[in-house]
Amino acid sequence: MDMLSFDALQSIIEGDSQAKGLRSSRIVTSIPSNNQIIFVNQDNLNINSRLDTATNRLYRSISGGAETLMPYYQSSGINILGKNNKLFTYYDANEIETSTAANVRRVAIALIARTGSGSFADWQGSSEQASSIAVDKFQ
Repeated sequence: MDMLSFDALQSIIEGDSQAKGLRSSRIVTSIPSNNQIIFVNQDNLNINSRLDTATNRLYRSISGGAETLMPYYQSSGINILGKNNKLFTYYDANEIETSTAANVRRVAIALIARTGSGSFADWQGSSEQASSIAVDKFQ
């Protein structure tokens, strides 16, 4: 679970060989919910990262293409969740939570990967990872 939660977080922040992640964002273009972010990276690709709360899977699409699972090896029985049902928290330049994409200057990300309920007593695993990334407005 530690590896899966770390890889999921890294996929959002750093991206991969197909597309750079949130660390390379130029601007956040949309924040439809606390479980989805759409931004333009420095390569001018539109990146849509979203947590599907019905299936507990993390997806990414690049410039309107097909959604792909992040990380690609997440198997059935393993769930990715946002901490307190919230994967992303958006902050403005004054460090106040915002729901306006144009005002986003920092994104906090908190996710949990777990099997079942994550109960150690029931031989289930759980791992929490969190990070925060500044969103510089590059033009």
